[in-house]
Amino acid sequence: MAKTKKTKKSKLKNKFHKLEMFLVLGIAVAIVGLLMVFSSMTNNNVTGKAFSYTGCTELPCLFNNVPIDHYQGFSYKGVLYKFKIKDLDKTNKRMKYEITTMEIDETEGKPDLAISHVDEELDDPYLNLDITIENIGDKNVYEAFKVTLKTLDEDDDVWKSTYKYVEGLDQDDEYILEMSIKYDNNYYDDSGKVPYEIYIDPADNIDESDETNNDEDDYYS
Repeated sequence: MAKTKKTKKSKLKNKFHKLEMFLVLGIAVAIVGLLMVFSSMTNNNVTGKAFSYTGCTELPCLFNNVPIDHYQGFSYKGVLYKFKIKDLDKTNKRMKYEITTMEIDETEGKPDLAISHVDEELDDPYLNLDITIENIGDKNVYEAFKVTLKTLDEDDDVWKSTYKYVEGLDQDDEYILEMSIKYDNNYYDDSGKVPYEIYIDPADNIDESDETNNDEDDYYS
């Protein structure tokens, strides 16, 4: 008797999960179709080489200017979904689409973001940097990650701070991020130096194989 109750409960649970998944994907795709036709909202998409990750974690997800035959992804309740529009008829407001969950290999490695090179240029009152960021790990980074840049004063305290986001980075790929920030003119006049600090993913949102190579402390002289 106990075995029968357990089987029924399992079936009901699986049925509920399937209904919830169809509801999630149905709402997301419907929103995509509407915004393709009525493209009047702000584009919040984050584009990487593997596919476009929206950064959406709560429904409804709002997407704009979604290209045809290009995978678009979003996460919901810890599951990564991907879809692509195969054909779009704007006149009749119809579309054909493909949508699935992303398969995650639990045995695969982790990404490893690192700063490999920095080009510096001084243009008073700004320090301009071209920061080369590499993913030297064994996995793509689909999420956007934050990069912060700080200049310091003579006491090594923060003088100015700024940040930008990099839109994901594939394994064995690199990206050159251009950043500009004001520096302490008085300290530069006295010492001839502009100290700065760069941090990749300062909040450690990306699970990496090596977290020790995410920063760069240097100075322009």
